[in-house]
Amino acid sequence: MHWLRRLDDKKAQCSVCKTSDSLLSKKSVIDVHAKGDKHKRLMKEKLDSKVTRMTSFVKNEGVDTSINRAEIKLAAWAAEHEISFRAMDHLPAVLASSFNDSKTANGNAETLFNTLENELNASDLKLQNCVGWSADTCSVMHGKHNSSSSPMIHLLHDSISKLYLDILSCYVKPAYLKQSQHDLSLIDPDSELAMVPLENVYVGTNVGRFLTTTTPTVTVEAKREFLHVCRKFLVTACMQLKQRFNFHDPVLVAASKLNVATVMSGNIASFVGNIMIHFPGILDHGKEQEVDNQWRKLPYDDNLTDDMEFDVFWQADMQDTRYSALNFCIKAILTIPVANADCERIFSGVHRLKSAVRNRLTSSSLLKYVAAREGIRSDSENCEKFEPDKVMLQKYN
Repeated sequence: MHWLRRLDDKKAQCSVCKTSDSLLSKKSVIDVHAKGDKHKRLMKEKLDSKVTRMTSFVKNEGVDTSINRAEIKLAAWAAEHEISFRAMDHLPAVLASSFNDSKTANGNAETLFNTLENELNASDLKLQNCVGWSADTCSVMHGKHNSSSSPMIHLLHDSISKLYLDILSCYVKPAYLKQSQHDLSLIDPDSELAMVPLENVYVGTNVGRFLTTTTPTVTVEAKREFLHVCRKFLVTACMQLKQRFNFHDPVLVAASKLNVATVMSGNIASFVGNIMIHFPGILDHGKEQEVDNQWRKLPYDDNLTDDMEFDVFWQADMQDTRYSALNFCIKAILTIPVANADCERIFSGVHRLKSAVRNRLTSSSLLKYVAAREGIRSDSENCEKFEPDKVMLQKYN
């Protein structure tokens, strides 16, 4: 025991604790002192002081956030495009050997459009005369707009109803529409008795002006045939809408009542009785009154106004803990997809990730991969526009 210092034949002293108290030269007394908390703490500090830490030889230059940013963006690219982990291990070396000081040619959307325009001009085709364009699949044609991850269920009933009426108004008598507009399912789009005369079919301002202008090369019969084809197209569109869409769907009607104007009007007295009743299995039994109480407070909340955008309104509401029970129900309703495109896209991505070659990928890794990819797409559209925020850079190691 190098810390024990002899005073005389019967007493000793601890050189680490440096107390004036002496210890009897008995093994039991010395063992008790050695096991004391104070002695063990001071011994540890003394030993640590003799160790030279590695960090003392390295000058701290700070974290290079540009490197972290690049690596996070590469990880985002890999997550969005389902790149395998093994391929990512080789990527840094390939990039370092491929792009040292050289500039690479960038092909972009502008280049593609210019190529298309040149081809059209070479064929003496004017772009302004183009009434439609189809190049590839829905994703290529419409990109991020081919489906929506934002809440849409509250818009579906009113949007389809308005579209249906707008198309009908192009060729159906106004008096007939007024009689049936409160119940769109009663309207027969193919009823000739309800149609306006052929010359009164609405085909748009420019086309209508062209048809009314005296043009010797276009005969009256040709104009009527054209209007007949247009009306037939409108009739088919309305019949397809009526066949595919249920204008009395209780779920969609209930969801449409979540629009800001309706909520702030206070006309819906009971959220549970008028809306939640059509979404069973979400609300726990016994919380009905609590949810209704919170719903009835919304029109009187000074932080909420009827001119707010739908997303802004419900985001502000969900950040308020006073409406926690109501917000649970609102989130459940608004996350119901109105189309299966987003769901199928996730399943397809999972199948591409966990393939026969990568069948050992764990569920935990798979979930993180999908969550990272969906987060990138929802916040930044794609990995190219994705930028790591300060929190990501701070947590990166």
